[in-house]
Amino acid sequence: MKYTQYFQAMRQRPDRASIDLHWIERVVHQPIREVIQQDGRIRRWGAVPEAGGRY
Repeated sequence: MKYTQYFQAMRQRPDRASIDLHWIERVVHQPIREVIQQDGRIRRWGAVPEAGGRY
């Protein structure tokens, strides 16, 4: 999977370090909600049971 520089920079944040890349890939491929932001970025949401059902 390809990643943008923005995504890679956000992955370096300490509060994002515990998010597993497999969870991200699953939500990218099967989101329950998707919004295109004004700056063109795409925001996707999906439940992650392994993270206590968090989105």
